[in-house]
Amino acid sequence: FGRVGSKHHALFAESSRFLLQHPCEFHATDLSQLCNAYGKLGIRDDRLFTFLAGQVVSRVNDLSPQAVANICNAYARLSFPAPALFTALEPAVCGRLKEY
Repeated sequence: FGRVGSKHHALFAESSRFLLQHPCEFHATDLSQLCNAYGKLGIRDDRLFTFLAGQVVSRVNDLSPQAVANICNAYARLSFPAPALFTALEPAVCGRLKEY
């Protein structure tokens, strides 16, 4: 949906509700793709992005450089403040600068 610019609010609202009600083990790639989809379409869901930030923090060492870029871009596009997220990302990125 994000790639083709289809802003289907009802689908994203239902997806948010489902993800928050049925938290599961997300892989780093899943988190990146979720953030990216919402960010590309400019769909800001504060509860979901607060939840996702916590999930990202717990998997920060599993994130690829592309995943980090996607996540940062999504939070920036949505102007969503997530200080704990960026505090956790900073040392992880700095420690792996050669990969970037």
